[in-house]
Amino acid sequence: MDHNITGRIRKVAVLPMVLNFCILMLSFKTHLVFWYDESGVYQRGPLGYSSHIAMAAYLIYGIFLARAASRKGQKNECYIIAIEEILCVFGTLAELNYNVRGILIGVIALNITFYYLYLHICKFYTDPLTGALNRASFYADMQQYAAKITAIYSIDLNGLKQANDTQGHQAGDALLKNTTTLLQKALLPHCYLYRTGGDEFVILCIGLGRMQIGQMTSRLFDAQKKGCNFAFGMSELVENPHKTFKLADDAMYLNKCNMKARRAQ
Repeated sequence: MDHNITGRIRKVAVLPMVLNFCILMLSFKTHLVFWYDESGVYQRGPLGYSSHIAMAAYLIYGIFLARAASRKGQKNECYIIAIEEILCVFGTLAELNYNVRGILIGVIALNITFYYLYLHICKFYTDPLTGALNRASFYADMQQYAAKITAIYSIDLNGLKQANDTQGHQAGDALLKNTTTLLQKALLPHCYLYRTGGDEFVILCIGLGRMQIGQMTSRLFDAQKKGCNFAFGMSELVENPHKTFKLADDAMYLNKCNMKARRAQ
């Protein structure tokens, strides 16, 4: 996803929280959300369920986050988001049915703590610069999905060293980030992107048929046409994933040599 678009989405995402906070602050004088009667009993105002509406907005936002995580191969994050959303729904139903306050806020606090810890754990599995899965994840997934891998793509970014040497490492980092963004956009469902080296990437295809593999290849060619300068090679499953990766790597180096030869003409 484009970083500018991501920034706009994040700004929009804080709106329910800001609006709900403003309404709550006004409620101390207007009783819009709540007040306490003369007996000290809690009473809901006309906007007494504003926090629940805000939560519903974030539940919808969570669905989009889960879909984005799925496209990046972050299945565990999808499961975490799903569990947290289910807990929020049950917390809301418990408050409404039993007229007990504090359940939902307790669930939300628990979810935030749990998700924060999960994000820290994820740092061990993702590349901090690009957000792609890292080399350790690649070898772990090759072993875990050995029986389901149907194709492997080996990708080598062109021009990274030149960008670092002539324009500085910030330019090289920007090139890596832009390339990762284009590659992630090209991914089909059940295809996962890994950064395995400085300018090296790998895509694992899990359970794809030959027609889908052809579509994945076409998407990579389209990414090249959009200005993403890389060489790639692909191999369908041969005996085992490690041999398949070696064949994909060999095909990538052949493609890289052919690209250099065409530029030299």
